[in-house]
Amino acid sequence: MSDKELSRFEVLQRVLDRRMTQQHAGQLLGLTRRQIYRLLSSVKEHGAAGLVSKRRGRRSSYQLSPGLAAEALALIRQHYADFGPTLACEKLRERHKLNLSVETVRKLMMGAGLWTPRGLRDKAVHQPRLRRQSVGELIQIDGCEHAWFEDRGSPCSLLVYVDDATSRIMAARFAEAESTFAYMETTRGYIERHGKPLAFYSDRHTVFNVNQTERLTGEGVTQFHRALGQLGIELICANTSQAKGRVERAHLTLQDRLVKELRLAGISSIKAGNEFLGAFIDDYNRRFGKAPFHPVDVHRPVEQHEKLADSPAIRTSQASASENPPPAAGPWTAAMNGCRRRCIFMTTSLMRRWKPSVALVEPRAPSPRSPPLAARGRFSFRSSPAQNARPAPFIITTRVCSSARRLSK
Repeated sequence: MSDKELSRFEVLQRVLDRRMTQQHAGQLLGLTRRQIYRLLSSVKEHGAAGLVSKRRGRRSSYQLSPGLAAEALALIRQHYADFGPTLACEKLRERHKLNLSVETVRKLMMGAGLWTPRGLRDKAVHQPRLRRQSVGELIQIDGCEHAWFEDRGSPCSLLVYVDDATSRIMAARFAEAESTFAYMETTRGYIERHGKPLAFYSDRHTVFNVNQTERLTGEGVTQFHRALGQLGIELICANTSQAKGRVERAHLTLQDRLVKELRLAGISSIKAGNEFLGAFIDDYNRRFGKAPFHPVDVHRPVEQHEKLADSPAIRTSQASASENPPPAAGPWTAAMNGCRRRCIFMTTSLMRRWKPSVALVEPRAPSPRSPPLAARGRFSFRSSPAQNARPAPFIITTRVCSSARRLSK
């Protein structure tokens, strides 16, 4: 018997010996007179054993079948040791026909040391920002370099476009690196499928923002920013990663779920991964997508005067681009690489193909407020009609110039 049951027996024994009233006993035990009558009857009939609960020693109706917990835990250890309880529960139901609740799987994994409750982890608190009202009003874009194929392939980057109003993934693409060419190709596919959004929200990566004080082209914007401006899409650069938290949280979910889905599907290449992303995104949006505040889709169609094939292309300057427009299908549609050498080579071929009217001149005279340009490794450019008869040298910086000479050899 427990201590509680022994205390009850002592009080009830005093009532039976007429040393205490039933009303006083009920006040001491916190029971009503009806419960005191019932307990007195049990003591008179069975003695002290009448106070023991009848459920003690009986098997619970909600207890798992013998061996089911051990079987589920063995499968989790073998196949899903790094899965979360929700995803592990789904895979046990889909692949092994084990119908267990998420809480049961969570308790099994916590007991085996495979899962730590989120309540025990430190949580960073950030001021929440209200969602936008409609689909296409603001699209958060970001790239994540990760070992998506684990040891089956080399690490690569995943470019993700998340709608701020619904948290749905609007576009995603595997690329070798976060490069201007990769973002242009992904943006072109996004616009062809959904239309033009009102704005993109990104970080201050060099693809989106000019982080140097010296502008080489004079426009003050990157090639990607210029292409979006021609299509009438605003580009907003966030100062912190928390500001674009929806795409950052999507990265965390993808690093957990997508990596394991790729492992189960046996995918180990970027091409096969991009083919797999379509079905995965549909399932992701069905599970985690939210309904917008307003059902109106504010994506805009591409107008007839807007050439989608011309906008995502590398240009040298406004003057050279207007005098020598690029072809309809620029070289950026070929195999694109984010590494520096490949970008230099492709940019060099573009400039030679378009023959920009740019000639190298002597460094400008230093102004009293700034150091000489030669000391900063920069050269000045100017348009020269006399140089149209021959190709102009392609020199941007001393570092790029040396790299281009090595590639030309």
